[in-house]
Amino acid sequence: RAERSNGPTPSVPFSVAWAFASLSSRLCLAVFSLSRALTTTMSTSGGAAISSEQLKARYIGTGHADMTKYEWATNQHRDTMASHVGHYDQLSYYAVAQNESVGRVRAQMLEKMLEPCGPPPTRKKQQEQSPSS
Repeated sequence: RAERSNGPTPSVPFSVAWAFASLSSRLCLAVFSLSRALTTTMSTSGGAAISSEQLKARYIGTGHADMTKYEWATNQHRDTMASHVGHYDQLSYYAVAQNESVGRVRAQMLEKMLEPCGPPPTRKKQQEQSPSS
């Protein structure tokens, strides 16, 4: 087999690099269009427009500007546990993996939903000083 000396050989085949570039560009486009859709307006099932602020006020899990890290993590864990409990196939998968019954795994997950990230952190009381006039 003769070797070609046309310069350095790429470490990744061209087809793999092209597929990765194509995938990354599609992913960037999808993220951009999703972020643009969330920042503009959405519509309800009746066709009426709804802003992202109204959407965030309606659904607790969407968050708000003053949300703490603990609240955000708690919402994420509760949503995840609710999804696991709600999808029987996923729940039975966890039951088989833990060698437990489906009912026991469901009960454990429901208990975890109470305080999924442990007790809430203590809040420091910040007293606002009134401006002296």
